[in-house]
Amino acid sequence: MHETSPQDNGDGQSSNQNEQNTNTNNDDGNGSNNDDQMQTFTASKPSQIKQLRLNQKQSGQTGSGRRNSTSNSQQKTRYIRSAPTDKAVDLALDATLRAAASNGLSDDGQPIIHPENYRKKVYNSTTDTLILFVVDASGSMSARKRMETVKGAVISLLMDAYQQRDKVGVIAFRGTKAEVLLEPTRSVELAEKQLQRLPTGGRTPLAHALSLTSDMIHRLQRHDPDQALLLIVLSDGKANVPLPKIATDSTDVDVGDAWKQTEQMAAQLGQLDVPTLLLDTDSGHVRVGRGKELSHLLRADYLLLEDMTADGLVHTIRQAAG
Repeated sequence: MHETSPQDNGDGQSSNQNEQNTNTNNDDGNGSNNDDQMQTFTASKPSQIKQLRLNQKQSGQTGSGRRNSTSNSQQKTRYIRSAPTDKAVDLALDATLRAAASNGLSDDGQPIIHPENYRKKVYNSTTDTLILFVVDASGSMSARKRMETVKGAVISLLMDAYQQRDKVGVIAFRGTKAEVLLEPTRSVELAEKQLQRLPTGGRTPLAHALSLTSDMIHRLQRHDPDQALLLIVLSDGKANVPLPKIATDSTDVDVGDAWKQTEQMAAQLGQLDVPTLLLDTDSGHVRVGRGKELSHLLRADYLLLEDMTADGLVHTIRQAAG
């Protein structure tokens, strides 16, 4: 778990000055203001880069910071070694014959091969990473700055997608629900279009956002079990909207308690073992600490968002994805 303290944003403004200049969407947490306000966002300015090495939890990622590397038979590039197997599928003939050499030959001169002699081919392959942003667009914090940061990061990541082969998706939550703003894509044009004008303000349906994120990850993994994933959650953890009734009817969650539901959804999401970074958007002199609690439940690395701009976020993500 890594934690980074607030820093100056590199253009001479303090976080308080930026807050004053950019945050026009705060409400009182009760959803009384700005519930349907639309904003146009541009990429935020460069700042000092913060570095992070995410815990690598899922198959297909290494702790060395290299590109995601998988060993499987579906994404073959090069046969690099053999490994024991109990199935006679895609066998490494050379290694299998060597393992069976001590068995001798049959009466007709054929090698005698027992199941314990089977050796399968292991391939080395470089895969893309799907980077999924889950962003608090409510009025509980500086929503405008968050959206500028995320949009700048998404566009920057996609601009070099032809080199990195990464895909990016965005889930945002505000008001009474979360929604998928950008399905996973490599298209810069689509991302620009979908993220150009975004609603901000209102309350914070964090439990629904985590539930929707779990659903999307399950769907992605069913479609491609070998897909490497990286989850970036931007939130202060201050949930104040319970799950929709339709979501609680089929799940064993605390009805009506927004934070209890958030805890349960976060714990379930953490069980998926997807490498996760929690960027805590809490600010000010008095911090509630819900962001840190949320990171523990998600089994996520933790950073304060504060003055991290698109450049800093992109650098952090590129380190994590390799």
